[in-house]
Amino acid sequence: MVVPSRYWKMLLIDAASDGCGYREQFLTPAREFFQERFSQLADLTELSAQQNQDIQASLLACFLSEDSTIDARSQAGFCLRCYVSYSIRGACFSLASQFGVGNYFIERDFLSFVLNDDGTTKIILDGDRQTQLSLHENGSTPKSHYRFFTVEVLQNFNLNSGSQSSLSSWAYYQTRQNPEIKKFLLEQGIFLRSDWAILNRASPKQAELLEIPNAQALVEVFHAVYRRDRRQQRSNRARGCPKPTNAQLREMLSLLQERDIIINSPRGLMEKLRKIATLLREREIWRSSGSPPTEPPEVLDPSTGKSFSREFLDPSSINPIEQMERQKLQEFCEQQLIVCLEQSIEEAICDRITIVKRSRRYGPLAPKVKPGLLLLYCRRISHKEIASELGFNNRNQVGRVLQPTQILNNVRFHTVERLLTNILAKAKDLGLISQSPDYLKNLMEQLEAFAAERVFREAAVELIVGTNRSPKSLYAHKVCNYLTSYRRLNHD
Repeated sequence: MVVPSRYWKMLLIDAASDGCGYREQFLTPAREFFQERFSQLADLTELSAQQNQDIQASLLACFLSEDSTIDARSQAGFCLRCYVSYSIRGACFSLASQFGVGNYFIERDFLSFVLNDDGTTKIILDGDRQTQLSLHENGSTPKSHYRFFTVEVLQNFNLNSGSQSSLSSWAYYQTRQNPEIKKFLLEQGIFLRSDWAILNRASPKQAELLEIPNAQALVEVFHAVYRRDRRQQRSNRARGCPKPTNAQLREMLSLLQERDIIINSPRGLMEKLRKIATLLREREIWRSSGSPPTEPPEVLDPSTGKSFSREFLDPSSINPIEQMERQKLQEFCEQQLIVCLEQSIEEAICDRITIVKRSRRYGPLAPKVKPGLLLLYCRRISHKEIASELGFNNRNQVGRVLQPTQILNNVRFHTVERLLTNILAKAKDLGLISQSPDYLKNLMEQLEAFAAERVFREAAVELIVGTNRSPKSLYAHKVCNYLTSYRRLNHD
């Protein structure tokens, strides 16, 4: 059951609130519009499911129809935005309950990304439902400079679709799929995507890098069957990527058999596909956080229920000749670290500019990324001072555009990835490649620790400390060198 007041009370972000991060705002125009349109329902204590659905159908028809007056469209939109704000809050509460324990984040950490309505700006949509338009007092409707997430939810909602029968559940789903929330969770090591969605999006080249026999072929066969069926069912399929059916798995097994790859059962194929998805998920988490997911020294064998210790390389088992070769490898690693770091800094900054360019909100600010980073790392001035010097709206906008922490994480990921490739090639030349299945994992962990000790731990501390200390880290020095050289070459 739903109380009618949900259509004229909106939840708004409130940093001064007592812990919850939001407050309830009574919107008088929305209340008056609702009473006028639904006079027999406005004073009820509860609405039935059918009454609620009828109200939404009427409000959506008014909000989206060009036959309605502009003012009526905006007021219907206000009622719907009020309603949606509660579902957004519910989704954030669910996320905090699901992932917050042990990760030290709470509901308000999610609300800041999606509960961005101000409760005052009148908004309508253009004819294609793609653009939010602000309704000014003089009747003009220019494109809104700010996109409200409540309106984005309404833009994509279809009341007549079988997979979107409830506005509340649609708002809940859209909140959990919000790119900023997913990015935040990814930075915490939480990847909100099913195994099948990961495999559906993966490229065979990505799978080729995994330590799983025939991984590339498995992904190619998965795509041949799964993607084909999803294209054929696109018009009526449910949201998300469902688990492959037994019929699909059997077809995949037949295609694999044609490639002389024999897997005995659909269950066996399912296990191999899940293993590939797990490693791809870990790789994505590593890319975002800058470090591989940590693993306990003991793991559980699901077949026996018993724990066993992971095996790591014992240095005492290396003979003197091999030790000399490893010394060469260590010296090579020291040299390559700088080369890989410099290449990764250039790549990560260019990637950041590309991301900003593609952003509907921040695209025009892309040319300010390198000048902003130059001020941050070479002159070491605050975000507030950067905003003033480069013409950003405020310090928060500087942080959202530059994303220095995300750049650092990307540099860390690409540096270790490049180091791993170069060290494996060198180790092969020196005859130090081990046949142990844990060799690559151990080497990656050692390189991650090596890079953190030499470069990234101090760089991360500098970002936290901010302007209270000069940029002494090797990372800050290299970023500054790159940006200074770029400005000199391009006469910036």
